[in-house]
Amino acid sequence: MLERYDLAQKITKRLRDFQDAKTGGAFAGHPDHRVDQRQDLFPTAQLGMTGLTTGEMNLADGAYRWFCSLHEAQPDLPNKLYTATNGPRLVKPPRDNPDLEWQVVTDFNKPRQAFYNPGIAAAFLGRYHLTTEDEYALRLAKAFLSLTENGSKAQFDYRESVQVCKYGWGAAVLLDATGHEDYLKESIRMVHWFRAAQSSDGSWDNSPFLMSRAENPDDVRMEVTAEFVQHLATLSTAIGGHPL
Repeated sequence: MLERYDLAQKITKRLRDFQDAKTGGAFAGHPDHRVDQRQDLFPTAQLGMTGLTTGEMNLADGAYRWFCSLHEAQPDLPNKLYTATNGPRLVKPPRDNPDLEWQVVTDFNKPRQAFYNPGIAAAFLGRYHLTTEDEYALRLAKAFLSLTENGSKAQFDYRESVQVCKYGWGAAVLLDATGHEDYLKESIRMVHWFRAAQSSDGSWDNSPFLMSRAENPDDVRMEVTAEFVQHLATLSTAIGGHPL
C-alpha cells in the first residue's frame, strides 16, 4: 500500500513460515518459538489479505480453505464463534482459564468480547470474492458479518468495547461487493460510531475495558488511530462509490 514493493515481497516471503501448509491457517506462535499448532482467525485473515494485496494467491487460497473448514466445524452459531484450531480441530477453552476463552471463542450474547472477529473475516472473504469471483466466499463473508448484525447491542458501546471496529471494515467490503442498501446503512452507522469514539485530540484509545485512558501510552494510541483511519478510508471509499 506504501508502494514499497521490494520490501512487501520480502515480508510476504517470510510470512509463508507462518502458514500451515495443510490447513491454510496462520499459526498463533512465532516460527522460532512455536509451542503448539494453534491457528487463529485474526492472523489468518490478515495473511489472506496480504496474499491478495501482493498477488501471492497461494497464501490467500490457503486462508480461504481454512475459513471454509472453520465455519463448517462451528457447533453453536449464531451464539458463539470459535476462532482457533489446532490442526483441523477447533480449540475449546478449559473452564478454568477465562483468558484463553476470550482468545478462542466470541460469545455474541455477552459484552466485552473479541467482537472484531466477524468483521475481519468478512473483510478478507469479501476481498477474496472480489478477486476470484468465488460465490461461496461471498456467502461466507455475509454469514460471518451477520453474527455481529444479530448479536448483542453491547458490541456498539464504545466505552465498554472498541472491539467492534472491524465490523465497519467488513461492512464496507461487502458494500463494495454487493452494492446492497443494508451494507450501506451499516457502513454509515459505523462512520458515526468512529466519530463518537474519537477523542478530542483526534486520536482513538484501545478498548477502555482493557486499559484506562491513563494506561493508553502514545504508541498504543498511535497504533489504534492508524488502524481506525484505515477503516474510515475503506468506509469512505465504499460509501463514496455507492450510487446514493
